[in-house]
Amino acid sequence: MRRRTILKIGAAATAFGVAGCVHQEGDGLDDGSTVTVESFSSSVMQDGDARESASYSFEDGGLHVTGVILGSDACKDADLDSVEYEDGRLVFDVVTVDAEDAGDACAEVLTPIRYEAVVEITYQVQPAVVVRHDGEEVEATEGTGEGGGGEVGALTGSEFEVVEQHGEYEESAEATWNEDDGSLTVEGVIEGSNLCYTAELEDAELLPDSLDEQLRVSVRSFEDAAEDEMCGQQMVGVGYSFTAEFEGGLPSSVYVVHSTGWEQEIQR
Repeated sequence: MRRRTILKIGAAATAFGVAGCVHQEGDGLDDGSTVTVESFSSSVMQDGDARESASYSFEDGGLHVTGVILGSDACKDADLDSVEYEDGRLVFDVVTVDAEDAGDACAEVLTPIRYEAVVEITYQVQPAVVVRHDGEEVEATEGTGEGGGGEVGALTGSEFEVVEQHGEYEESAEATWNEDDGSLTVEGVIEGSNLCYTAELEDAELLPDSLDEQLRVSVRSFEDAAEDEMCGQQMVGVGYSFTAEFEGGLPSSVYVVHSTGWEQEIQR
């Protein structure tokens, strides 16, 4: 996963890269309007559909742009190349790049990469938003800023338990939304290297400024053996169940990350 924060540096310009701010005169914006790119993050979708998409939302003085860009092989990641004004339009150029940990052997398969840019913006006239992927404009839909599921509430409690250990160790995760009691349950399987492996919750958090109100759940597998215990050398799958409780609304998606490197986004 690539995640970085870009600070406002202040500049008078009509175009800028991800480390800058624009003070724009003309192009349909009044003098004094500003744009600051605050953060950009991306992650490979292990089980996502190989389709490109983009969406954006203006809310509370911010502009959120999310999407999926396709990498040409399994070693690609996404980056925000530039943001600039063109004839009154605010244009985001998202590009694919070699991942920081890319090796020499990369599977030649189309790889969907999810990204999110968070922008602070002030304006007198709301600009049109254009998103380009590797130089090609993609259709960008405007959202309501409510993630399709209403106002997300606060995460008030959670419970994690290991359900079972079994020979099937194909990693997986499924999510269930329960509006009646305001809870969300993730049931999954994480890989273990021997028969002494178990699992625990590393972290669960609502991603700040997420367009689709996403809950990120991180699960870790580890060896839990006594000092003299012999552990059978067999790959196993450790089943787990995680339930999060919310006061208010439920998030619209869950991003599950395993310590093995496996990850998956689950939409409501």
